[in-house]
Amino acid sequence: MKIFFIWIISIIKFLLGRRFLLISPPFIKKQYWYDRNKNKFFILYNRNATDWLTNWQVFLQDQFSFSFLKTKSSDDSRDQEIHEYYNKIVQAGNKPLIIDCGSNNGASSVYFNLSYPESKIISLEIDKDNFLHSLKNSKVNNANIEILNKGVSNEDGFGKFIDPGLGQDAYRIEKDAKADGIQLLSINSILKNINPEEKLIPFVIKIDIEGGEQDLFSSNTQWVKHFPILIIELHDWLLPKQKTSINFIKLISQENRDFVHRGENIYSISNNFSQDYNK
Repeated sequence: MKIFFIWIISIIKFLLGRRFLLISPPFIKKQYWYDRNKNKFFILYNRNATDWLTNWQVFLQDQFSFSFLKTKSSDDSRDQEIHEYYNKIVQAGNKPLIIDCGSNNGASSVYFNLSYPESKIISLEIDKDNFLHSLKNSKVNNANIEILNKGVSNEDGFGKFIDPGLGQDAYRIEKDAKADGIQLLSINSILKNINPEEKLIPFVIKIDIEGGEQDLFSSNTQWVKHFPILIIELHDWLLPKQKTSINFIKLISQENRDFVHRGENIYSISNNFSQDYNK
């Protein structure tokens, strides 16, 4: 009943100007959506209440929108600066690169594809069921998303799957030397192995890896300087007394970047957009 009520409220908010509309009732497995900005219909498959909550956060709460960064003056609007940077990459004949680390059911990657259709999106998800569901959501929308059943860390290697019993959106990886585990890639490695002919320019990296940020930011972090926008959910709340966020905070505090908190996420935004583009 609560989900149904939230759906009705979301329809009212759409009529008042919100970007996304969920057309289908919440209990329908194949859900039809509408994007006001792109005047486009799209589909998301819904397995359970967790999927519905994820979709609600991403689309009905517009979780990864930069519109909250708008200011009264266009001269210092980070929202406008980000969109101008995206257009600059495209107009130069290049393709913005978005990396989605911990894509869960694929909703975030579909969102980025809708918002930045000229981008190349690389999506990584460790859980096999979530990975297959991401493929399904990407395929039905003909999205330009490369989806990998792999994880990310500070270096290439392997890890073992950890299920803390908190549902499909809280699966974790711990490093494991055994070669039969889940493959882990460093962001540096992902960037290094990109085909130069694709003309990809780092644009956005989104990270939601359930505490794995502790390893990811422990070393080999040269890649951070290349991404003008970094979106991350930190997980000290999930893993108390383990200081999983400390490496990220230490690194970012030394960089010339804004640190903006919104909802579950931290937005780390470069103050050197023009320099980033010319690297």
